[in-house]
Amino acid sequence: MSWYWKSDLRKGDDDDEAWTPYAQAQCDVLEKALRQKKKEIEMAPHVVNLKGMYQYRKGDHERQRTVKRVEEEDSDDSDEPKLKGPQTKRQKTMGVRDKSFARSGTFSSNKKISDTISKLGGICVSSVTKDIDYLLCAADSDLDTLKAGQARKFRIPIAFIDSDFPTTNNPEQELKDALKPNNMKFTE
Repeated sequence: MSWYWKSDLRKGDDDDEAWTPYAQAQCDVLEKALRQKKKEIEMAPHVVNLKGMYQYRKGDHERQRTVKRVEEEDSDDSDEPKLKGPQTKRQKTMGVRDKSFARSGTFSSNKKISDTISKLGGICVSSVTKDIDYLLCAADSDLDTLKAGQARKFRIPIAFIDSDFPTTNNPEQELKDALKPNNMKFTE
């Protein structure tokens, strides 16, 4: 399944160019929430309402965008899946695209990190589960013991980032550097 949100409100619902695909990790989170019959799922900085099929920025219910779910179908011409809806090329971004991140301590509400991760095609979630890829923690603070314990249980790597993030004019590169294996702690 693929999920899309309507990015161009000037175009009709049947115009493929009006829709922007969610990253694959986001699609997986949406599918799981749908299977669990959740009404809404938070995917920072947005909330997706699965009953009404729309998304809105957390704290701002006035501005909503339509969301749609598209089934993949088998193509008669090739072995690759074909989408019924819009198709776009996804840029490849090392380390962040299609990854999910939980944040610990001072980063739990850091908007700069959420925005940077979203810009690079990843998603932020509020809790540590076996489905996340990384736990982000400020380099100069103690880990949230509950989240660290969960990360250890699920064998999730912990990425340490300067608590003053971003410290450079290139937050995207700063985040990518923090995700390099030699900069991370792998829980045992």
